[in-house]
Formats: sequence, C-alpha cells, structure tokens
Amino acid sequence: MFASLSLGVTLVISSVWVSFPSKKVQAQSTSQRPYAVFVNGYGNCCAWGMNDVQKALQNMGAEIRYVPWDSFRDGAGQQSYLSSDKHFLREAQDFINNQLDSNRPLILIGHSFGGDSLLSLAPRIKRRILFLGVIDPIAAGGFRKPIKHGRVPPNVDYFFNRWQRNPLNTDNLVPFDRLVGGAVQNCRAQTCDQQQQNIARRVDGSAIKVACSSWDVDCPGYEPWPGGSNGQKKKGLYHNLMPTDAYIQRQIIDRITQLL
Repeated sequence: MFASLSLGVTLVISSVWVSFPSKKVQAQSTSQRPYAVFVNGYGNCCAWGMNDVQKALQNMGAEIRYVPWDSFRDGAGQQSYLSSDKHFLREAQDFINNQLDSNRPLILIGHSFGGDSLLSLAPRIKRRILFLGVIDPIAAGGFRKPIKHGRVPPNVDYFFNRWQRNPLNTDNLVPFDRLVGGAVQNCRAQTCDQQQQNIARRVDGSAIKVACSSWDVDCPGYEPWPGGSNGQKKKGLYHNLMPTDAYIQRQIIDRITQLL
C-alpha cells in the first residue's frame, strides 16, 4: 500500500451490521493487564488524539503503545510520504504473536491508513483480539473498495467500524469513492458493529449544531441576500475529526468496559 503526495491534504452507506498522549498507567503486575495499540493514519493523524479512550484505558490499568501506520515502533512518526505498511505488518505480527503474553487482553484501534493496516494485520494474528476498532479506514488513494473486501477473522471478539460520508468540500477532499460504503463484508468477529456516522455528536449522542454560512441556502433560517442565513445546522463529521468525536469515543469506552 503506497501513499502519494496528493494525500497530504486533509483526508477525509448507512447500515448497521451486528453478526502522546500520556504514557502513565496504573501499577498492575498480572498477566491480565490489557495491552492497547493506537495506530495513526497518514501524516501522523489522528488516533493518538483519542484522549477520552486513552484515559479510560489507563484507568483500567492498560499499557498503551502509540505507533504510525507504517511501523510498529512506539512513539515513532510516519517514515515518509511514500511509505508502505510492510514494516508495520512484519513488526506487529512478530511482537503480538511471539513476544506479547497471550493472556493479556489485546485492544487495537486505528484511524484512516492505520485502520487499513490493522485490517491487514488481524488475519495474521494467532491469538485472541479482544477489540479491533477502525475509524474511517481507507486504502491507498483514499479508496474504500479494498476495505469492503477485507476480512475480520473469528479470533476477534468485537469489531468496531465507523466511517463517514460527507459532501466534497475543502474539509473533506478524500476518500474519492465517497459513495462506496465503509462496511467490511467478510466480518467473522464474534460481534460486528459497523455504522456510518456523518454528524459530530456530544457524549450523549446529541448532534452538535453550528451557525449556518451565508451560502447554506438549504439551512434552516436562510434568507436571500442581503439578509443571509441566521439559522443553525448540524455540524458535519469529517475524516480527521472522527477519532476525537466525543460520541465515537464514548461508544468505544463502553464496549471495551463491557468486554473487560
């Protein structure tokens, strides 16, 4: 999977399928201590910014590792703009299969390219994965089609997948095949939780509203020039904002809490 320079821009149907962050952690010496990995996408965005989830995991005594999509080195940044995830896959596979205590609950969360890398990694893991979470995963070029034809193996207890579909604008330039749904078709996890989310939400799930712009002719409260719009609209949830969305983070925390 190769990225191109054109992906330096801000990255940015609906069905529900059910079938640095601080490094401080609570002292916990048992083999049951959760091990969580957060995988950033292209340009070092944005899984490491999931502060609510990380804090909750720390309170559960988890050990957390922060990696980019193209290597498994803790705290490392993306290697180059033309990287591939071959090093990530090789290093992560070796560490998880051969070095990590198999009794420790394994939690994997990735955004964008990081989500795609995790989907490629999961079938190579020979142990139980407690939670596999991908936030708007996309493949090279920002395409979803390879994601749809991915595979989630049965050794995953809970597969969590959230993606967005919004109009083409300056905040949301890719993925290019935005009309393609983001659900993985071959999900054999114990639970497959796949949903589209296009609106930014508060922790309780209520939509966040923002003031309409003068060009939002379909916005409630719109008036023709010179009046302009004085209404409000629901705030769109764009690709790079998805990992830090309060509602998505709350859902992840709730699921992991139940699993542990």
